[in-house]
Amino acid sequence: MEDAKRHQLLWKIVWHPVKLYMRLRYAYRPKVQPISAPSLIVSNHVTDFDPLLLALTIKNFAYFVASEHVFRNPRSAKWLIWAMSPISRMKGTTAGDTAITAIRRMRKGYSVALFAEGNRTFNGVTGDIVESTAKLAKVSGASLVTHRFRGGYLTSPRWAGRSIRKGRFTGEIVRVVPSEELKAMTPAQIADIIREDIYEDAYETQKEWNVPYKGKNLAEHIERAVCLCPRCEALGSLRSEGDRFTCVECGLEGTYTPEGWLEGEGLPFRTILDWDRWQAPKLQALADNAGDAPIAADDDIDLCEVLDDFEEVPADHGRLRAFRDRFELSGRRFLFKDISGIAINGPQTVMITTHGRHFTFKSTHVRNLRKYLTLYHAITAPDKILSI
Repeated sequence: MEDAKRHQLLWKIVWHPVKLYMRLRYAYRPKVQPISAPSLIVSNHVTDFDPLLLALTIKNFAYFVASEHVFRNPRSAKWLIWAMSPISRMKGTTAGDTAITAIRRMRKGYSVALFAEGNRTFNGVTGDIVESTAKLAKVSGASLVTHRFRGGYLTSPRWAGRSIRKGRFTGEIVRVVPSEELKAMTPAQIADIIREDIYEDAYETQKEWNVPYKGKNLAEHIERAVCLCPRCEALGSLRSEGDRFTCVECGLEGTYTPEGWLEGEGLPFRTILDWDRWQAPKLQALADNAGDAPIAADDDIDLCEVLDDFEEVPADHGRLRAFRDRFELSGRRFLFKDISGIAINGPQTVMITTHGRHFTFKSTHVRNLRKYLTLYHAITAPDKILSI
């Protein structure tokens, strides 16, 4: 690529300033280990700044696979393309074009980095990988480099938005598998290596480290991750403020501590992970027993269409409802059988692909829109109910 020299030079210039900024911003201290190109670098996904954080670990420049939402702001997209030329991917799609672009760059001698889960974790545990990642590693002709972040979830919980908590946060190379070894492996064997190497349980790590993650409003927006009260099982009754959360139906109260634990009289869970694992089968049961009635609903939801150039065009506004076979908003129906891809961006933007068109459900108010993905999986693929 004729722009590669510029990209590499820019990264050399900014590497030290970026490292200092990330240390001040996130208390991030990577175990720096330069890698050789071409490599396919695969990592878990914990913060919005993971591409830069991972690049600090490997030190050398790499091209990143980036979610399409980073291209929606024309100014930032223009700068990103000039400075880093990321490889775009529309969440919830098969991403064939993305894989082809990645292979071409690796075969030209450059490294490519991606986050195999395809999504940041909501509950602190690494999700399952996209199987196509293992196939990409095998056919790329490049070495496979696995990387793991530790401490990132408690530093920047996905549900907390821009709230940053400073504690302990690091990234490191786990393994390097030469291309010659990859050729002798099956995609399933490669996938097992990736799963093992990038897996992180934030709470097991915290049991080992036992460090506080200091910040403000530690519990705010926790209802984006969990949506069922563990006492009365009301859906959508949780509210948060400061370091505390409560159920407006039964009065259950709890606190989110700087160590990331949950505390409260009558609260049966110590972690969001435990709470999430309890609520998933409960949502499954709601879906199974809904009949023709709506399973869940939220008001003031914006429907937008995302065009091929990543422009987001408002399409409708109203009450979003989930049924056993569809989503509905203001009379528009999105049948599950027609949805070819579904994912979530950020803390509360649902993306769907249907009939080759891309749409988003989102709200300016704090909402748990994650439950719509959970309900969709509960109906169409129960084995994936805890995958986001």
